[in-house]
Amino acid sequence: MENQRNNSLNSFQGFKKFYLLSSAGKLFLLLVIVPFIGQFVLMSIVMSTRDPKLIFMIMPLIMLIFMALFISWFYTLGTGLYYKLPQGNNLNVKFFKFNLIYTIIYSIVFMVNFGFGGIVNFGLLFLFHLYAMFGIFYGLYFISKTLVSVEKQQIAKFGDYFDVLFMFWFFPIGIWVLQPRIIKIFKQ
Repeated sequence: MENQRNNSLNSFQGFKKFYLLSSAGKLFLLLVIVPFIGQFVLMSIVMSTRDPKLIFMIMPLIMLIFMALFISWFYTLGTGLYYKLPQGNNLNVKFFKFNLIYTIIYSIVFMVNFGFGGIVNFGLLFLFHLYAMFGIFYGLYFISKTLVSVEKQQIAKFGDYFDVLFMFWFFPIGIWVLQPRIIKIFKQ
């Protein structure tokens, strides 16, 4: 287990290393600017055709691409930081993974259903949606607590990581403060 903790970065490939070691500017470009430009271009094309069916098919695709990038960033941070936690931590990485995977699956099912005009049971959809929201908030909590716990090398209390949680929540701004801290952890 200790060897796994010391070599956690070596187990990451491709985009995972990108998420953990890239500058805040590169991540901002990938997670904010590229989806915004993509959405603008696709919606311009869709609006020029004036086909409402096309709008409801393209919009979910755009949202899914953005969600996949964002959730994969969360997943990579959470799992990467978890292996750097001090011994004896009580954080449940399996529950963290489950919540993020659930959120992606829920989003895909919702967007496909929405895009193709499917009929859903809105009461059931509301419950699934609430759990997906919980999954995202749990991800914010997990990553925030894990980041500060790794930095302090002891399990952080809520007051220690509240500001980090807030910065992750408003990630377009927070990424500029958080990513240098993340790079520092994974370059050690």
